[in-house]
Amino acid sequence: MDLGMFHSGKKGFLLWLIGPPVVMTAILLPVALYSMHVKQDCAQRQAILQQIPEMNRQVGRAGETLRHFIAKPDGDGAAVADGAAEVSQRIYRAAQKHGFAIRSLTAEKHDATAKSGLAAWTVSVQGDGALSDIVAMFDDLHVPEQLCAVNMVRLKTPRAGAEKVSYSGDIVFQCHVASMMKEN
Repeated sequence: MDLGMFHSGKKGFLLWLIGPPVVMTAILLPVALYSMHVKQDCAQRQAILQQIPEMNRQVGRAGETLRHFIAKPDGDGAAVADGAAEVSQRIYRAAQKHGFAIRSLTAEKHDATAKSGLAAWTVSVQGDGALSDIVAMFDDLHVPEQLCAVNMVRLKTPRAGAEKVSYSGDIVFQCHVASMMKEN
């Protein structure tokens, strides 16, 4: 092959000098742009995939919250019993968790309102516990998922000279549970 054809003129020489870089740029620039686009898509997908466990936890919490408020009537008053048991269990669990000793617990159901479909329960509790335990139990029960609020607290003065200061008293809670009302 004669190398002289590459140096045949100034025009040919410049074409051979400038041509290969221009062709390489024309090929590599779209490839580089596409590569950047793919990397951005991968980063976005990775961010979404990292959020999935938190979303699953939120869905689980929402499902758990709904499960607490749905009563299932059998036609023989089982929904009322389920509602009383549910409200009582919420309060017993919170009291047990924080060391509040319950002496008695009574739950009284009020009619559900047609608008909200929530049955109101008045729960009266008598028990003993340290003031910090009582406050911790209130905090545990006073969360939006539980729909339970303290209505009245009456504590008796603790005995003097006791090793651990323990209050005795009455607490009234207002709790709500979804009811299955018949539509006319």
